[in-house]
Amino acid sequence: LSPPVDQRTFAGFFYEEYTVDPHVSLQFGGRVERSSFTPDSDDPARDFTNFSGSVGLLVHPSESTTVAVNLARAVRNPALEELYFRGPHAGTFAYETGNPDLQSERAFGVDLSLRWRGSRASGEVTYFLNNIDNFIFREYTGAIEEELPETFFTAGDARLQGIESHVDVSLTKTLSVEGGLDYVHGELLAVDRPMPRVPPLRGRLGARYQKNAFTGGADLV
Repeated sequence: LSPPVDQRTFAGFFYEEYTVDPHVSLQFGGRVERSSFTPDSDDPARDFTNFSGSVGLLVHPSESTTVAVNLARAVRNPALEELYFRGPHAGTFAYETGNPDLQSERAFGVDLSLRWRGSRASGEVTYFLNNIDNFIFREYTGAIEEELPETFFTAGDARLQGIESHVDVSLTKTLSVEGGLDYVHGELLAVDRPMPRVPPLRGRLGARYQKNAFTGGADLV
């Protein structure tokens, strides 16, 4: 779906954790990435240098609970497909047209988590919010190419927010149950409509049996 493209990527990253006292610790990290695309066609070559970083605070109010707050700045350059695709894509049932002028996505996000672990139960609940500048998505042109609807890659501001949760409970030494609930709401602020291809509300309930080397289980989603 694209011309031959020479793609090179180099990256370096670091991660550190600093313990303030037994109840408080800091985590921070960063990543620098350099990507270059050189197509064997009349399409322009592109180069991207991006920096992503995050900082987190972990507070332990008790031996069994943890509160975590994370702030992150994430940058993602356009993928080869988003830059140079031009043709029918059987997987998406669309004629996809790339955009070699796309800029990198830049997101600022925050998430807040509560984690707990007891003698027979453990779990976690997380809320997250991400504001994304230049979010890359497919847009329909309304035209038909090779009997498929034509799409092109464009970009605009977007927002993602939602919750993630799970819990595990040991009923006996060999039997445990687990459950979870996930929800994400995506908005394309640039065009004032919901973000495409966002998964729906999901709940999960499962059971596990383990005795020595034998394990069996079932899940309902």
